[in-house]
Amino acid sequence: MIRKPLAASVVHVWSEDPGLDRERPGFDAAWKAFLEDGKIEQLPVKDGARLARFTIGPLSMKAVTYIGLRPDDVRMWESVAYGLRGVADLEIEGAGPVELEFLDTPRGQRATDASLERATWYALLGELSARIWGITRIDP
Repeated sequence: MIRKPLAASVVHVWSEDPGLDRERPGFDAAWKAFLEDGKIEQLPVKDGARLARFTIGPLSMKAVTYIGLRPDDVRMWESVAYGLRGVADLEIEGAGPVELEFLDTPRGQRATDASLERATWYALLGELSARIWGITRIDP
């Protein structure tokens, strides 16, 4: 049987979010469980901290084809542009909360480049891209 994930979105937390309590016993097991089931409430969080949340979804086949034809140096960027659906509790110091803007394209909705510049950084971009491809794949 071939299983294709539903087109539902999942919420991702950056593995280096400063609000994560990485020193709490059982953190590694909780993180692994989170990556499998997506339940944020099981993640150990420092007192008073709020985790930034990135809502992502699988790529459409049109987006997959388009991204596959892009040069290597822009594939990660484009996969996040097409796979990122929203952000919550992400603030830029001195500038306030980050909100995404989207464009409609022939391949589906895409976050604008300006939005990605505000909402991501290289380490996060790589992690989001990997997670987006992970939920896009077909699981035989």
